[in-house]
Amino acid sequence: MSVVHSITVTSSIKRLEQFSTWSRDVQTVLDYLPRYVAAGRKQRVFALPWEGVPTMLISANLFRKYHEQHCLEPLILPNQWQAYKRFIQQLPVNTQVDAQLKEGSQVYNYEQTISSLYGHGPNISMLLNLPGKGRYFLLAMEQGGTEPIPIRGPDGTGEPIVTKIEVAFNIDIAIYDHGDAFCLRVEDLLQEGYYFWNLVGDPHDIVAKAALIRLVYYFPEIEVSSDSEPGEWWEASLLCQKLFGVADLPPGPWGDIDRPDEDTRKQLISLAKSLPD
Repeated sequence: MSVVHSITVTSSIKRLEQFSTWSRDVQTVLDYLPRYVAAGRKQRVFALPWEGVPTMLISANLFRKYHEQHCLEPLILPNQWQAYKRFIQQLPVNTQVDAQLKEGSQVYNYEQTISSLYGHGPNISMLLNLPGKGRYFLLAMEQGGTEPIPIRGPDGTGEPIVTKIEVAFNIDIAIYDHGDAFCLRVEDLLQEGYYFWNLVGDPHDIVAKAALIRLVYYFPEIEVSSDSEPGEWWEASLLCQKLFGVADLPPGPWGDIDRPDEDTRKQLISLAKSLPD
């Protein structure tokens, strides 16, 4: 089981009173999460021209790079029916169309077809013949859906622990037969140390990511590392933008290369405004 998220405390934290402020932010995320999920978690759909490459060789990073190269915006699900046409129109015509692809084989009820991606993520894909554009591979990157995320205490039962001196939560082990607690105490910040959490894509990972984004907001001297790429922090960044008005990725080994550009940041701000209050 690989390490998913970790922090390194390289020196004693001098502003320990900020821990209680951070823990209040974590509670804010926990309080808001049910409303966000009930309204439908946001899920991005990216498109990549199909050129006959075996599907197992296509990575999520290729989808993102293609959209960046062509200045394309992903489709945001759910409740974006009016955006399907614009999403298709922005795509370049795929000239590498399979010789057997005929006009009559193209899918014209693509709205319903694309919407079937929702709630089956993360990283669920389909091959689709788009009208006037040719054959494309579509990838939904986030989890999506309206399935409640049952956050419990560190042992997977009871209530999460969110106090001035400790934050600890886990997924409900009565529903999920595994889980790993996210735990951090104020005493952990009193000395140099290394702390990690094996969340392995469990639903409470979104809360852990939001918590880490806020942690380094208050304690920038803490370094965050993660097996998750910057693009996989998008949903947690969206929640932080909605709740706190700040959605910067935590500092870490990514450097500045994968940080959101100004257009991406504007899109995130605009989308955050559409989330339920």
